[in-house]
Amino acid sequence: MYNTTYRITVDHLETPVILRIAPAPGQQFSSERELMRNEYVTVPYLSPIAGLVPRVLFADWSQEITGRDWIVQSHLAGVPAPERLGAYPRGLWPGFFAQLGEITARIHEVRGRHFGPVAGPGHRTRSAAVIASLNASRTPPTGSLRNHPRGRGEHTVPNVGVEGQ
Repeated sequence: MYNTTYRITVDHLETPVILRIAPAPGQQFSSERELMRNEYVTVPYLSPIAGLVPRVLFADWSQEITGRDWIVQSHLAGVPAPERLGAYPRGLWPGFFAQLGEITARIHEVRGRHFGPVAGPGHRTRSAAVIASLNASRTPPTGSLRNHPRGRGEHTVPNVGVEGQ
């Protein structure tokens, strides 16, 4: 998993929010560098399926607070399929997977200006983008991954207030 993910409940909000924190820059492989920023740049491209993806509520690339990039997103209601699908009769599974296929097809209909990371660098062909990605993945992080908690957490934050605008 690339980032550390937290589900946060706040007293005055009806639904939880999701806080995702990227690894410190020195703990990212070259192929992961600024991956969260690249994901953020895809938001306009995914507008045809906006109802199926979390909304970005806030993003901070300054690294002033945590020394890392971080993003707050809306929480999508539901249960992860691996946790619940087995409770349904197998005869219903094809319909579920057909829906996943339809969603995937809608995502693949989205066209950008080039192949590769949306934020760049861009490549003229998919093959060139794949080769560049594989070459980048050979470069290890400059920092140690040993102590980085790439995991999930769930926390309750009482009476969270926001100052300023």
